[in-house]
Amino acid sequence: MILNKKITFYVPSTMNGTESIDNSLQVEHVADMLCQLCGGATSIPVNGYYKMETGEIVKENTVQVFAYTSFWNLRKIRKNIQELANWIKLEMMQESVALEINGKMKFF
Repeated sequence: MILNKKITFYVPSTMNGTESIDNSLQVEHVADMLCQLCGGATSIPVNGYYKMETGEIVKENTVQVFAYTSFWNLRKIRKNIQELANWIKLEMMQESVALEINGKMKFF
């Protein structure tokens, strides 16, 4: 099987865009969901920067959680992936969160 589709979630480390938090529970949840949907997941820490609607720049210790899957599985799980992005947004009280699929970014 060829796994040529990459799904990447960017899990923020702030709550409501300002309060720094330990995001390990959210990262674990996203990784667990990707394991269920794709068979595995990987996470790496990155520095993230975000310009809020107020114009303020927020710097945070974002975690990328990603998985590879097949074309057909991605079609099957697309709704689950979008629901997971919305969960991150609500759970962490964000203006938006990033979901990247094969290098194409979408904000929820």
